[in-house]
Amino acid sequence: MTTSHGGTLHIFTFKHGLLSKVAHDLRLSVAKFSLEMDETQIELTIPVSQLQVDGAMKRGELREKTLSKKDKRDILDNMHKDVLRSGVYPEIRFTGNAEESAGDRQFHVTGELQLGAKTLPLRALVERVGDRLHSKVSLVPSRWGIKPFSAMLGALKVKDRVEIEIVLPAP
Repeated sequence: MTTSHGGTLHIFTFKHGLLSKVAHDLRLSVAKFSLEMDETQIELTIPVSQLQVDGAMKRGELREKTLSKKDKRDILDNMHKDVLRSGVYPEIRFTGNAEESAGDRQFHVTGELQLGAKTLPLRALVERVGDRLHSKVSLVPSRWGIKPFSAMLGALKVKDRVEIEIVLPAP
């Protein structure tokens, strides 16, 4: 098994609610995560403490300077304390297996995602692009018992949907 990954993991959140025009869709990233894999088995461990706010997304582009350092710190504080409760659940973990595929460019990974207090099945399509593996999956956090962030008496909310995008070197 290998733990050297050299990959990226991004999480995208989406604004919602009456005051959504003054809010931002966000891109978060994970500074360090552990990936162990062999031909078919995969184990991904994400320390919640490694999450960071990259910036706001606008029309598909990252705007790193839209948010101040204080804004980013406040977002992280809310995420750790109220959303992910990282003091109680310090890790996110996926364990699964790669499935055989008909082609050499795509395959599925099927397993279980432990997020917060729940572990639920998860299936993702993985595509080989050059020497990299790409996967994007949408999650509904409330399925794992995670309540989406809300402020200003619900006038500003985060949608109950996040997108996870991971890019890794192909073995």
